[in-house]
Amino acid sequence: MAERFWFDLASQTSLRIQLVFVQAFSADGGKTWEENFRVTETLVKDELSKSNDQRRLRVAA
Repeated sequence: MAERFWFDLASQTSLRIQLVFVQAFSADGGKTWEENFRVTETLVKDELSKSNDQRRLRVAA
C-alpha cells in the first residue's frame, strides 16, 4: 500500500488565499489512487498580516 499527499493553491486574490491539502492512498502500488482526506483553508488579508507579524516576532525573540 502506498500513500501520498500534497498542497495546492486553489485560488488567490488580493484579499484572500485558498489552500487545499489532499491525502490519497493506493492499494495496488500506485496504479490507481483513492483520495481519502481533503482540507480547504481560506486565509483572508487580516489573518495573513497577523500570521506574518507573529512569525517576525518569533524570529526576533
